[in-house]
Amino acid sequence: MPFDKQIWLDSDTAIQLWELRESPVDLLPWLEITSNEKHELEHLRNEKRQTEYLATRILLRKVFPEANIRYNNRAPFLHNEDTYISIAHSKKYVCLMHSKHPCGVDVETVESKALRIARRFLGESELKYISDEQPARDATLLWSAKESLYKLLKKDGIEFSKQLIIQGIAINGQRRIEASIITEKAYTNHELMYEFIDDQILTWVIDKKNECNAHR
Repeated sequence: MPFDKQIWLDSDTAIQLWELRESPVDLLPWLEITSNEKHELEHLRNEKRQTEYLATRILLRKVFPEANIRYNNRAPFLHNEDTYISIAHSKKYVCLMHSKHPCGVDVETVESKALRIARRFLGESELKYISDEQPARDATLLWSAKESLYKLLKKDGIEFSKQLIIQGIAINGQRRIEASIITEKAYTNHELMYEFIDDQILTWVIDKKNECNAHR
């Protein structure tokens, strides 16, 4: 089983990345599946979705052997655990983030799709972050950052172009993004980090002050 990378961000927070190479049949022996998980797996007709489902739970059990994933409005959480999680998938990777603080993670394959739809999820002031040199990469980075913010927020009905705002992207190797979340209840600022892994972009955010609670 390939376990490609584990990134410890601090003593309470880590991201696990696993490259998807196996089929569901290959993965099943690695997981002592519960009856509820078996039922959920059987309802996933797409093989890639089944692979993602199993890989996520294998990664989870490496850290929390007894934990089970539950969902509230499609947002994952751990039943009976004092830990926050966030899950992401791309064409190549499954990603699991766990922390003592609210968090959000996303992983994307660099491709032209984000560039084609950039005006749907970016405001006019954010288009300047798309360079002439690597426009597909830059647009994918912006999309991924907003996906991480959205997963942190866990709130339906959010308009990406107006409520998840990129305020700045650090250069000179710092790989930091400054962003804001705007809702009818609050305006909060957040710092995201990102990493390039071959043709993949990984972004994440940690809310150590629980500022997102102001939006709920």
